[in-house]
This record gives sequence, structure tokens and C-alpha cells, in this order.
Amino acid sequence: MHAWQSFRRWPSRQAASPFIFTIWRIEDVIVQLFNVRRAAAALLLALLSIAVRAHAADTAALRYTMVDGAGGVPLLVAEAGKTDGPTILFIHGMSQSHLSWLPQLRSGLADKFRLVAFDMRGHGGSGKPWKVEDYRADRKVWADDVKAVLDAKEIKDVTIVAWSFGGFVAVDYLRHHGLAKVRALNLSGTLGGLITVPRGAPSAEHDRVMQGSRQRGALDLLENIRGYTAMPESFTAEPLAGQSLEIAVATGLMNPSYVRRAMTSLPMANGDMVARLDLPVLISVGARDSEWPVASAKALSEVLPQGEMSFYRAAGHFPSMEDPERFNAELVTLASGTDAGQVTAERDARQVTALRARYAGPPSRFIEIDGVSMHYRDEGKGPVVILLPGHMGNLHMFEGWMPALRSRFRVIRLDWPPYGLSLPDPTNDYSSPRAAELVAGFMEKMGIARAAIVGTSNGATVAAHVAAQRPDLVTRLALSTFPLGVPPKRIISPELIEQARLHLGNAEYRPASLYKAILEDIFADPATVTPELVRQFTDINNHPGAYPAQDIYIRNNKAMYAAGGLPDLYAKIRAPTLLQWGDGGIVMPADLAQSSVDILSSAPVVLLRYAKSGHMPMIEQPAETVRDLIRFLDGGLDAQARPPVR
Repeated sequence: MHAWQSFRRWPSRQAASPFIFTIWRIEDVIVQLFNVRRAAAALLLALLSIAVRAHAADTAALRYTMVDGAGGVPLLVAEAGKTDGPTILFIHGMSQSHLSWLPQLRSGLADKFRLVAFDMRGHGGSGKPWKVEDYRADRKVWADDVKAVLDAKEIKDVTIVAWSFGGFVAVDYLRHHGLAKVRALNLSGTLGGLITVPRGAPSAEHDRVMQGSRQRGALDLLENIRGYTAMPESFTAEPLAGQSLEIAVATGLMNPSYVRRAMTSLPMANGDMVARLDLPVLISVGARDSEWPVASAKALSEVLPQGEMSFYRAAGHFPSMEDPERFNAELVTLASGTDAGQVTAERDARQVTALRARYAGPPSRFIEIDGVSMHYRDEGKGPVVILLPGHMGNLHMFEGWMPALRSRFRVIRLDWPPYGLSLPDPTNDYSSPRAAELVAGFMEKMGIARAAIVGTSNGATVAAHVAAQRPDLVTRLALSTFPLGVPPKRIISPELIEQARLHLGNAEYRPASLYKAILEDIFADPATVTPELVRQFTDINNHPGAYPAQDIYIRNNKAMYAAGGLPDLYAKIRAPTLLQWGDGGIVMPADLAQSSVDILSSAPVVLLRYAKSGHMPMIEQPAETVRDLIRFLDGGLDAQARPPVR
């Protein structure tokens, strides 16, 4: 007898329960509609029936809800255990469901933890949208589903446990939504795409696995049934039996072939995430796992910042099912460790140390101003010039000016929060007036009576506020791409649109691909964007706490522009002013320059334009712009100035 024939052992129709009779009626419809053999249809419906009955028997203690995932796809969520304890989130593998975690959900773990599992989109009791993009949107939809579950359940401190394909989903969640809520990660029967796995020569086992995969993704229902019936053979070192086998096969058949085809065509590389996963990561690997070699798991554990491998000598691809007692005991240790807040604080401290080692070597210094640790560099001798970077910038953006400036002036470059390597402001007041107060406080603490202040972009806004609020401190003012309001709408490159869609929502980490797209978009000549510049902007902008603070600053600036008080404020500026404008830019286009001249109604103003520069002239044309800046600081451009008009 074929293995699947044993499933067709039903009571007689006369003795059948209403539920079984309904299953038979559905079976008849399938036979008539699809012209499949009655045995195959019976198998499909019998397996679904077994799954339902097994589910009713084994999950009585589970609490079920539905939440809206990405795009409104309904996700089935199962919970067990405490409602207020440390949380463990379980993510199942391809063509399975939350029932894969029954040995954990119905174990002693429930006495100590809040246990949460969900069915991924296209699986189990969750929604099964049929468009390819519902599964292939750069894998971000899978990450967004995890976020939706965590948000809906108000989970802020979680250990994530992921099996097989779930490992890719877990790593993608960390990629797109950060590590702040996660205290630890367990990768079971998966390496999450974090390391390249060498593939051996073709073998009979490999051919069998590939044939099963093709069957499960086929349009032919009979092929699906054959593929899913054989699938559990690859899960474990010893064959699954009884209810575990029935559930594995039945839930596999609930995963439509079109979903599986979309999933198997996804790119799976996550190697760029290795260095970012600075949290406890336990890799559970079976000696007889045909997918993930032990040597690769060991290699990954050694390159992860806090990686550890747990080797299951008698297990295959499914350690949580094959040795649940040991697996659960190791989960207790992993999930009982330092809470997510402390893990994040320790990770942030390490990141700050690494950033300072790379970007704050001599002559960098730090000084505390009104509770804020501010990063600065003080070089050269002569009249004091203070340089203020703009949005996303840092004091290194003036590096191209420094050889010429420090030979003539005492040049101080200052990172003002929320930018560069200065630490967060405990007041949480990220605004131009507050930044101006900090600059003035810095000058007073450094014993600087007066200085020329140079700012670019939002740094120009801060410089203008200093000149307006504290004119006694400012000898001259030099501003580049000086904003007076929210930048006008413009055509944005498709690459930047896509990068923004993928990454701007991540308040913890934004990758180099985003910064490359931004810089290439705002520079007049994208070819001038170097890999070194991209890395610098990426590294420093990913300073812990930077993104939420930058978002506050931008919101406050928008409110300031909307309030309409800038003309009166800037009318207080009387210091000679230089405007350096990148006419090749699209953020602050050339036609806005005259408005900036006009608003400085009480100051003599010189406007210089640079056709080959965009939003950052000091980087794009350093020689030309520093030459003109020095001429201005020396008074050599005063004769060209538009005189005050009020």
C-alpha cells in the first residue's frame, strides 16, 4: 500500500459525522471540478480534516487573534503562556504554520514566557493574496508583517526564534526595522542568508529535494500532493510519524503553489547584515541537516559579534521538533538574558566607541555644553572661523577647505545635535533656536568673544539664528544653500524613490545604498560621489539615536517655516554676509538664491553662484568655494555686496 493510501480510512457514510460528511461533499466537488482522481482528492481533504482535528485537540490552550499585516493581509496569531512575561516570537518555515511550534507553545516555556507565533502570509490560517508582488516586494513585506504583529501585540522586548525560511524573515525584520526591540535571536535550521553556503556535487539526495520543490510549486494538484507528502522526509533525521507528520503534510497543502513559486524565487543574501547583528544570536543546527552544513553554521557563529552555535548530533533540519526538551531549555537561557533595552544600550555604547575610533581621532575633542556632549575640531591660528555642517552632514564635510583655511585662521568645526558625533540633547529640543543656543554656549565656554560663522544647508539656518539672536558674537556670516522654507517639490530619481521606500521608515539603521542614492541626487555631478563619502555619511548618520532626533529637527523646522516669522528674525542680522549657491542643485534650485538675498534686508550681502555644484559646494567644488570664502573673510568682496535695504 502506498504511504498516502492509509489516510483514506473513513467511517461508512451512514456513520459519518456531519463534519466528515461535509468533507466528503467538498471532495466530490473537487473531483468534479478538477477531474482529479478520487484518491488524490480524498487525501487532500483527509489531511485537512486531520489537521483540523489535531489542531482542536492540541491547541486548546492557545489564544487566537487576527491582525492586519502589510497591505492589510490578515495574519493569524496564536499566543500561549503568560500575558505579561518576557516574550518569545516564533516564525515558522516555508509551507508550514504556527503548528510547527507546538512542542514549544504547549511546553513549560508557557510558565515563564509570553509565547507568540503567527502564520506568515500565504500560509496556514493567514491571508493568501495571489499577486507576485505580495510576496516579492524586496522581502520587505515579510519584515513588515513581523512588525505588524509586534505592534498589534504591543511587544517592545522580544526574543525571536526562527526556523528555516523564517530565518530570512527574521533577519529582514532586523534589516528594515532595527534591533531596538530584540533582546536575542535564535536561528534554527537556518543561517538566514548571512553566510554563503558551499554546495557540493549533485547527488541523488539533492535531486530528490529539487524534485520535491518542483512538485510543490507545480500547477498540477496531484504533483503538489506528491511533493507535500514527501516533504517531511527532509525535515528530520528520523521520519516524522503520527500527528506531527499529519500536521506537516496538511499545513503544507494549505500553502498554494503560486505562493511557493514566488517565495522560492526570492533573493536570499543577507551577508551585509552580519556586522549589524550585535545581539546574542544562537544558531541551532542538526548534524543531519541536508540544507545547512554544520561547518557553515560554525563559521557564521564565529563572525557574528555575539554568535554561538548549538550542535544537535541526532537532529536534522528541525531541532525544535526533534529534541524539544533541549531546545526549550536553551530558549529559557537565551530569552532570560539581558532585556532588549539593556542589550540596545550596550550595543549603542560599542557603536559610539567604534565611530569615535574611526572618525574622532586627533584633533577631535568633545566638550559638554548645557548637558550635551559636542564633537569639535580646533585647528590653526588667527581670527576664529566656526564651520557648521548641514542636514545629514558632519564636520568632515569641510575637509576639502581645511588646508587653505587653517593656514590663515583658527578654524573650529562643530557637530551640532542631532548631527555628526555629538551626543543626544537631554532636553530633546532639536530645533534651530536650540542649536544656536548651543553654538553660543560653545563660544562662551571656549572663551571666543567673536567669530565668523559659516554654515551650509540647515547649518546655515543655525548660523543665521546665531547672528540674529547674538549679533555680538558674529563678525561675518557665510551661508551656502540657505533654506527659507521646505524645499520645493522636484523630480526624484527612481533609485532614490525605491531606497526611500525601503529604508526611510527604519529609525535605527539606514544603509549605504540609501545614502549613495541621496548624495547622487543632490550633487550636480553624481560622479563626484565617492565610496569613501558614502561610507562616511552612512556610518555617522547611523550614530545611535540620530534618526528620531533628526526627524524632530525637521518637524520643528517645518513648523518654524510655517509660522512665518523668519523675515523679522533675519532682519536683525547686520553682519556682512556671503551666500554661496550651487546652481546645479535640485534641492535648493538657482531661482531661490535671490529670495535668500532679499530676506537679509539689514545686512550687506554678496551672492556667488557655482554652476558645477549642487547642495554641497564645499565638497563638490572645494578649491573654488574656499578661495572665495577666504576673500570674503579678508574683506576682499565687500565692494561687491548689495547694501542693506532697511
